[in-house]
Order: sequence, then structure tokens, then C-alpha cells
Amino acid sequence: MTNLPAKPRKPKRPSIKSYVPKELAREQDRQLKALDLASARLTIDQIVCIIAGVKFGPAEAALRLGQTVEWVEAELQKPACEFTIKMMRDMMLTEIVRTEVRALRRKVLNKKTIEERLLELAYSDPSETKGSIVGQVQALKVLGDLFGFAKPESDPLKDKSTDELQALVRQGAQILEGNASPKVQ
Repeated sequence: MTNLPAKPRKPKRPSIKSYVPKELAREQDRQLKALDLASARLTIDQIVCIIAGVKFGPAEAALRLGQTVEWVEAELQKPACEFTIKMMRDMMLTEIVRTEVRALRRKVLNKKTIEERLLELAYSDPSETKGSIVGQVQALKVLGDLFGFAKPESDPLKDKSTDELQALVRQGAQILEGNASPKVQ
């Protein structure tokens, strides 16, 4: 065996945080805390300006608030207002994602939801299906198969002789009259 030199280890890849000097990180934290505090101290006029400015745009917000467009734009460009807008957008996105997740969880495919959808299709009006009842008929066929109402693929009496069929009829009549108990086959 030859002694091969060990492979040199690759240096660890520095994380993103290591690129930010500690003093800069502290300063950024201080700025975020100051913005958070300033956004908590916004006046009602500023909050309404933010909501109207985001929803309708500066010009329409100015008309609705009875202010000038310059005033609305100046308010929206203040750091505390920008920070509040960013926080509101983040909260809205989070809520939208949560709503989508809840909706997807409700649409889980299982036997019950499939049967419910087939029943909806079967009982829907043909005008809802562009005048075609093909989908409704197919839904009813699938439901029939699921619940055991489908036609048997083969007739169990097909291979019976005439004498066997007559004996079965006699036996059925006796059972109906109450003279005989049913045979277990």
C-alpha cells in the first residue's frame, strides 16, 4: 500500500452573516427598532394616508383625503411609513398563503370527496354542462359501480338447464308461501 497524501480540506463556506461586520449589524438592528417604534407612533392621518395610498395610488388618495398629491407622496416616502407598508404587505402575503393552504387542505382527495363530486355532477342541471348529459351519465355509472348497483357481468342463470330453472322457481314459491326454509348455496 502506498501512502497517499490526504486531500486538503476545502475551507468552509462563510455564511451570509459573516459578510456583515458586527458594528453594521448592530446599526441595522438599531435602525429597525427605531423604525418599528416610529411606525407605532404614526398618526391616524398617516395610517389612513398609507392605506389609501397603497389601495388607490397617491392621486386618488389625495382626492379622498382632501390633501395635495405632494403631501400624500411626502407622507408615503417617510421611513416609518415605508416600514409600515412593508410590514402590512408581509402580513397580507402571509394571510393569503394561509388561506390558500386551508383551501388546499379542504380539497383533500379521498373516497368521500370523490363521491360528493360525482353526486354533484349527477344531479347538476344539463344547462350547467353546456346541454350535454354525457358527464352526468358517466358520473351515475361510476356511482353505481361504487355502491354495487352495477349490472352483473354474467348472468348466473345462463348455464342452468330448464329443469334446474323450474326447480329454482318452485323453491322460490315455497319460500314465499312459507312452506320451506331457504337453502344456503
